[in-house]
Amino acid sequence: MALFLVVILWPVASHWILVAWFLVVAAVYATRLMFIRAFFRENPQGDSAISWERWFCLSSLVSAVIFAESGVDIVLEKPADISQLIETMTVLAMTRKESGE
Repeated sequence: MALFLVVILWPVASHWILVAWFLVVAAVYATRLMFIRAFFRENPQGDSAISWERWFCLSSLVSAVIFAESGVDIVLEKPADISQLIETMTVLAMTRKESGE
């Protein structure tokens, strides 16, 4: 999703902001992937799973904040055409749907 959003916004947004944002997203998701692998490796049961749940929820919050920062009004430098705005909003809506919000 992040790469798709970068591609859509590339013609109308600051390239260094898009690249920096994408790198942050990639780092967060790589960290989440390592976290998920560690969870399954440890296979916590009962109360010990609660601390894992807290960390997972926190990583979901960080993810949501990062995608919120990709808002069109922040990254656009010049007016976008309507199709870019619709595509961007679609990606953001799909991301929200995937996160279960």
